Amino acid sequence: MAQSAKQNVCEMCRSARGSQFCLDCNQYFCLNCKTSHLRIAVCRDHRFKNSESATSDTSIFCQDHNESYVFVCDECQFPVCKICTVKSHKGHSMADIEETVSKKKNIFLASLNSTLNTDEVLELENSGNQIGQYEVMLNESVNSTVASIQRDGEVIKMSVDKVVDQMIQEVNTKSFNQKVLFNEALKKTNDAKEFTKSLRCKEADIRTSKDTIRLLLEMMSLEGSFGKIKVPYIPTPFHFRYTKSMTKDYDIRALMGQVEIKVRRIFVDEEDVWSGRVFEFVLSHGTKLRKEICLLEGKLKTLKNQKDTEALILFYKNQMINELSRSDIPKIVPVFIEIKSNRRPFVMSSIEEFNMHVPGLVLAVTKDRPEADVVIIDNVELPNSIYISWLKSGSHYAAEISLSQNFKGTSKLKQAASMLAILHSIGFHSEITRLYSILAKSKIKDRNQNQIIKKFDPYSILLLGSMNLIEKGVWTFQVEDQNIEGLSEVDKVVLNLLFPPCNTNDYKPKVSQKTGLLYCGRRVMADHNHPTTSLTDGHCGPGNGANCPSCRTIKEQTISKMQRLGTLGKFQGWSGMVFCNNPKKNCGPSYGKPCQSCYNNIITAV
Repeated sequence: MAQSAKQNVCEMCRSARGSQFCLDCNQYFCLNCKTSHLRIAVCRDHRFKNSESATSDTSIFCQDHNESYVFVCDECQFPVCKICTVKSHKGHSMADIEETVSKKKNIFLASLNSTLNTDEVLELENSGNQIGQYEVMLNESVNSTVASIQRDGEVIKMSVDKVVDQMIQEVNTKSFNQKVLFNEALKKTNDAKEFTKSLRCKEADIRTSKDTIRLLLEMMSLEGSFGKIKVPYIPTPFHFRYTKSMTKDYDIRALMGQVEIKVRRIFVDEEDVWSGRVFEFVLSHGTKLRKEICLLEGKLKTLKNQKDTEALILFYKNQMINELSRSDIPKIVPVFIEIKSNRRPFVMSSIEEFNMHVPGLVLAVTKDRPEADVVIIDNVELPNSIYISWLKSGSHYAAEISLSQNFKGTSKLKQAASMLAILHSIGFHSEITRLYSILAKSKIKDRNQNQIIKKFDPYSILLLGSMNLIEKGVWTFQVEDQNIEGLSEVDKVVLNLLFPPCNTNDYKPKVSQKTGLLYCGRRVMADHNHPTTSLTDGHCGPGNGANCPSCRTIKEQTISKMQRLGTLGKFQGWSGMVFCNNPKKNCGPSYGKPCQSCYNNIITAV
């Protein structure tokens, strides 16, 4: 410590205030003596360092004089020390550093905020999701094309094998016929040899025999058989040879066909969307849902006193129609956004909301307008109105959504309106309206003062406004209920019925050993018990409690659990909680939370 104090003594005045260290003299000076030291001609260019902060940033000191910056030169726009003010910046006007930094900070923050809210930054922030979505689209087309090539390749292989077998059979048949002729010739040759051998024996006998009539007759008989001694006809053998045909690669390609590269279309015609046929022809799952709706409608007709409560129970008991398959991929809907106003963030938020709550659907933002199935523009002047029309490009129809620039309301309402417009454009309105018209015809008569549900789904985003046909292919949407803030829990259920969940990087549900239900672990349960307080930690599981609408639509591995709940007269409502519909216990879809018994059923094993 003594040595350190000695080192910090000013070399000129010998005070203990030597906080400035001369790098050229290797000595300490106080601030006053430092100035005197620099006035000496031979020491004018010496460099100094603050000894009290050896690790301090040298950029905050004047590199010419090793002095702290005290002003900002207005003319040079550069910080200066007190020595600079009387030397290189002599006569220049100076500004206080703090005031200059404060003004610059405000200007910089405004510029930074403007930069971070540009379309490019918004697209950049979503580019990771878009790349992942496009990769799913790419894998789908590649896998499908490879499967088709392999399938056709197998057909051609079978044809080649058939031709090979025919050629081999032809060679074998001709070879067999030749061998038959060879065998005949060999038999005749052997017979002639045997006869010749017998004649040689007769010759010896005749030489020693007496000349009698018997011998004469025998010789006459033998002379008549001399004609048997001749060489038979031997056919010239076939010479088989296979001449290989030098088939070129393009000949094989001609047999295989062509690989076409194009963007997959979702919609074929406007009518396919508004009639619901889009789900039958393209999404392939709508037929299954429609059959379930028909079955549900039939069950409702058999009810003696039809009430929405009973309709709810029937719906929830029939909601599990999906089978989770690792080979399935989400349905892709390319979306082009041509918005330069402040509506773009709400559209992007809507897309993120869909992709989060419906793992079987991917709304993929694309910059290629001609290849998009949904085009969103911003050119409508009428307040709180949305136009939806269908434009034909060749055989392809794209839904064009025109959002009002003068749309009034909260951020939640603007996002909800954007979501509803997208839902209409993909045909959700047509199919789901049929389901709601079946299940939501009357109000529940309930004396409970805390009654929440007045009809099947009073919070559905479809109740946000009304759609009216202006002319062929052009619809207008007018906002009516500004209390609707987005997708309801039943909307999420039905969307997952239409677009079955698929195993992806973000959605990998597992069965809980405790409850037997599927849980994906995603944070999608914050509003699951809307409009009352949530009964979960916001996540779908992963251990127990209510699960999300996506997991509730899957019957694989959980059907036995649901059957056991059914035998107890219990079911899962839109919140994912279990209800017994017992009015004495205030437990049912018209109450905010289940009774204690039902709550225990979903927290512990049934």
